[in-house]
Amino acid sequence: MIYPEDAGMFFTGYGPKLIVKPVLSPFILSARKLLEGADKLDGKLLDAVVLMNAGIQNEEPIARLALALAAVEMLAQSKKTWSKPQLAAIKRLGSFVKDLESLTDDEREEVQNAADGMRNFGVNESCRRLIKSLKLDNHLGDWRRLYTARSHIFHGVKFATAAEINAAAELAVPLCARIILAAVAEILPTANAGIDARFPMPESATP
Repeated sequence: MIYPEDAGMFFTGYGPKLIVKPVLSPFILSARKLLEGADKLDGKLLDAVVLMNAGIQNEEPIARLALALAAVEMLAQSKKTWSKPQLAAIKRLGSFVKDLESLTDDEREEVQNAADGMRNFGVNESCRRLIKSLKLDNHLGDWRRLYTARSHIFHGVKFATAAEINAAAELAVPLCARIILAAVAEILPTANAGIDARFPMPESATP
C-alpha cells in the first residue's frame, strides 16, 4: 500500500453525479522515496509508515489520533523489553514482598501480583524509549501530554469533548510523523528534510 507522491484527486463514486474529493496532504513519504528504500526498511517500519499515512489522510480527528498513535506503538515494539539489570531488580522486589510480615496473606498476594506484572514492559514506556533512542528528547513532554489525552479519550477516564479530541489529533499527527520520519531517516537520511515546515507542531506543544 503506497500513497501517491503528490496530493491529487480521487473519485469516491460514479454515475449520474460525480463526486470529487481532494486527497489530504502532505504525505509522510513520497512513493519514490519509499520505493527507493523499500529494500532497506524492515517490515515494522514500513507498516508504521503506512499507518501514519492513513492517519494523515483521514478526515476524522478520532481516526487521525488512533492511527498516528498506532504507528508509533507498532514501531516501538522493538524497544519493548527490560534490560537484564532491570529484570534482576524486579525479581528482587518480588522476593522482598514475600518476606513482608506487616501484610496479610491477601495483601501480600496482591502486591506480589503487582510486582510480577512489572515484568511486562509497558507500551508507553517502550514509546518513550523509542523517542529517546531517536534523540527526540525535546518531544518527551509532548508525548506525555498526548498519551494522557489518549487514556482519557480511549479508556473513558473522563468524558472527552470534541474540542479535546481535535486538540489531541492536532498534536498527534505532527508529533508521530516526526517520530516515524526520524526512524526512517536513520536509513534514508533525507526522509525528514524540512520537517518543521511539513509537520509544524501546534502552539500548545513544548517550546
